Amino acid sequence: MKKFIVFCFFLLALPAWARQPGTVALAASARPEAYWSFWLGENAAGYRQKMLAVVHALLLTTGADTRVIELADPSVPDQLNRDRAPWPRHQVVCRDTRADVLLSLRVEDPLPVLSPWQADLFSNRGDVPSAHWPNLYLIAHDCSSGNRLSEHLALSPRAQDQFVFETDLLAYTGAFWDKALTRFALKLD
Repeated sequence: MKKFIVFCFFLLALPAWARQPGTVALAASARPEAYWSFWLGENAAGYRQKMLAVVHALLLTTGADTRVIELADPSVPDQLNRDRAPWPRHQVVCRDTRADVLLSLRVEDPLPVLSPWQADLFSNRGDVPSAHWPNLYLIAHDCSSGNRLSEHLALSPRAQDQFVFETDLLAYTGAFWDKALTRFALKLD
């Protein structure tokens, strides 16, 4: 009982802004192309769920009180990528989720330079050129200031991947997230 009272007193002593958890709205989309063998049969919905799960876990390591809201609409990352500030949809998402930051991830194959028939030739041989490995587009919006940070990186498969491109996805997203927190001067824990 004594520990509980001390804990409650500690909470009361903190300013109001320090007691509220930082909230991150997380959006993801994926477009694996079926004719590339390296996707190992992944479909868009399944890969998106894997992305959300691992990045959600990564964000929770940011701080003990970080709250992550996964957005159900897979079109948000595409809309964020196409539109530039000011973007009314960005403001709506921030308002509706009451998030501090909106983080968007989009994985898609680069524009194909090969026809599906030519791609099939590579896929059957198993040596898909690295120029056709997918890209990761990352966008972070600071909901209070409207500032935006974005990056575009090429993913590579790794032997230790639990699912295709997992290692690069986590490494790049983690580094980007650290950069976004620094740029936006946010502390979410």
